Amino acid sequence: MRNEGVQCLSSSLKQTNRKAIRIHDRRLYSLDLTDNMIDGDGFCCLYELFYDQFRTAGTVFEIEAPLPTSIRILVLDYNLIGKSGADWLGKILDVSRQLKVLSLERCGLEGKDLEGFCKSLQKNKILKVLNLG
Repeated sequence: MRNEGVQCLSSSLKQTNRKAIRIHDRRLYSLDLTDNMIDGDGFCCLYELFYDQFRTAGTVFEIEAPLPTSIRILVLDYNLIGKSGADWLGKILDVSRQLKVLSLERCGLEGKDLEGFCKSLQKNKILKVLNLG
């Protein structure tokens, strides 16, 4: 899938779900992107599933995206997250109101790469399970 695939998935889910929520109230509860060679750029796209940004007159606004209220399980095992990806995951933890399970098994996270992520994790009261196996 790689980063380009995550970007397409993110765009597609946001477009589809906007229509689905209005018509059928469907929701995405679990997203498993195990072993898809996703790095920092891909995690930026994942963040967009939790928060949208739009610009007007040079100002950036963040609004709650339609999907974030439903994603409860996010599995990102076997991806090379790195510092940039960990920072984006921290931002996801900051804005997520429903994410209860986050799996980051064998993602090569270590040391200072996790500093921002850990700060967000410490503030997050919603996440119940964090798999770093």
